[in-house]
Amino acid sequence: RGYFRAGGEQSAEEFEHYGLATLLCDHVTVRSGAVVFDYPAKGGVQRYIEIDDPEVVRTVRALVRQDGRPDRLLVCRNSSGDDW
Repeated sequence: RGYFRAGGEQSAEEFEHYGLATLLCDHVTVRSGAVVFDYPAKGGVQRYIEIDDPEVVRTVRALVRQDGRPDRLLVCRNSSGDDW
């Protein structure tokens, strides 16, 4: 079973509706044994997802703790080092 829609730039920019690819760090709370994703999804529906998988918790904790990271939870960089 899937937890997230992919999400798109247009929905994030125009409507502030998000999916996994466009989530902001502000949409994520890392607790001792779980990660909570709380964000407005497609159609403005508020999504609250709590995941207690240890690997997911470790990975997301590392992502949100990075110094100087952009607002986005997931970031791709091209060969020049630019975010997109």
